[in-house]
Amino acid sequence: MDLMHLVGLGDEKQEEWVSVGRAVQMARRSCKLKFLNGAAPVCYGVPVYILSFILIPIKVLSLH
Repeated sequence: MDLMHLVGLGDEKQEEWVSVGRAVQMARRSCKLKFLNGAAPVCYGVPVYILSFILIPIKVLSLH
């Protein structure tokens, strides 16, 4: 598993939503030399969920 597949940007569709922070945490398990780089993958900011396969229409409202 890698980070892109965990977030939902891979070839297959995700059944459940995973935040980017959680995906980084889970992707650390796939590192072969995880103690050599000191857990280098980090994620700063607010929790983010990526929707790669859902298109949500946005209606623009105009004020007249």
